[in-house]
Amino acid sequence: WTYSLVMTGRNRHRWEKMSISEKLKDHVHMGGYTAGMCQSLPGDAPCAYITVLRHPVDRLISSFFYCRRKPNDQLCGSKQLQVPLSSVSLTEWAQHQSSFLLTQILYHPDDCLPFSKHVPCWFQQRNRLMKNLCSKKDLLSLADVVASRLEYAFASIGLLDAMPDTWKLLDEALGLSMSDVCSEYTANKATGQQDKKQGELLTHLRKHASENSFIQEALAEDLRIYREARRIFDQQRHVAFLHMKRAQPH
Repeated sequence: WTYSLVMTGRNRHRWEKMSISEKLKDHVHMGGYTAGMCQSLPGDAPCAYITVLRHPVDRLISSFFYCRRKPNDQLCGSKQLQVPLSSVSLTEWAQHQSSFLLTQILYHPDDCLPFSKHVPCWFQQRNRLMKNLCSKKDLLSLADVVASRLEYAFASIGLLDAMPDTWKLLDEALGLSMSDVCSEYTANKATGQQDKKQGELLTHLRKHASENSFIQEALAEDLRIYREARRIFDQQRHVAFLHMKRAQPH
């Protein structure tokens, strides 16, 4: 299999301008701007979406620290903040990055035109989305619609905190054999030493985020989508387990 460049907003726009033969050269596309790619291919071209999701609170905390180290990464949108990133609180960061998952799922290339080095694609799209909706209630309703379609939109939904089973579900859904190769990698990553203070800080921030009404409101749309994704994952895992059990010789 061949892999394309990671689909940033700019790379996705370039891909949309390619001929069909050029689009079909690569078999796998990864990144936050892959939504809708199957619709740009011929109807007889095999194409499926898979996703691995992280709990919105964990993603928020991770990006909070990552963007302090890499403020120029497009996922940070640092230049859109009114204050230096180093002085931003977790609550302010949640409000800055709100609806991140929702905007990724609803991505359309035209939402990121014209391109700007200073305004990331997700930020442009989120602003356009907010302009077209009248209230927070409308945004939550949109998230509910997206959540209700997840099972039909994705061939497989995985969870970052359950990677061994995620690999197995990918095998089941796509006829791949990734679990044997990738489970060892996952185990090695999982057994990596974690600084005790980092672990305590993460636990504290998770608790703070779960009790902070402003953070919960900022993440409300993504939390609704994630809850449904977890339900689908648990259901797929149960069905796959039954299939494997029936396939075992008696």
